[in-house]
Amino acid sequence: MFMTQVTDTKDIPQRLDQLLEDLNTFESILDQEASVLKTSDISPLISILEQKETLSERLTQSFNWLSTNLSPDNSVRLSLKELLLVDSVQNLSEKTQRQLQHAVDLATQCYEKNIINGMTVQALKNMNQTLLNVFTGQDQNAQTYGSSGKAATSETKSNPLGKA
Repeated sequence: MFMTQVTDTKDIPQRLDQLLEDLNTFESILDQEASVLKTSDISPLISILEQKETLSERLTQSFNWLSTNLSPDNSVRLSLKELLLVDSVQNLSEKTQRQLQHAVDLATQCYEKNIINGMTVQALKNMNQTLLNVFTGQDQNAQTYGSSGKAATSETKSNPLGKA
């Protein structure tokens, strides 16, 4: 455990309140993103991604402020989870420690949802690329599925769109 005391703690509860509010909002945006990714109309993603980027920058600033102000060594950035182990944080009020733990939990949830959304985007991208390859005849080994559900190699070998 680290031994240095936090010198000024009066701003920490307010900063944690703001961080928790931002994390809740970020989680809501991630839920919206997941919902849009399940639909055929992805046009709302542009707005969602702008909100996500703006809030992500604000969260980064909050994390950096907390790390700088709660860390025993200003030259070392600690994660929120690591900050929970710092002696000076353990000397803060129980309410403040619970806020920090809640922030860790919410940040973890947001991270996991963001990873899932990213994997969904990657899967959709891969499917779209495969379809483009099949349509343009670029993938000679592309398999599609017939009405029986059995895999079949694409019959289109070249000039899939016909001759000009």
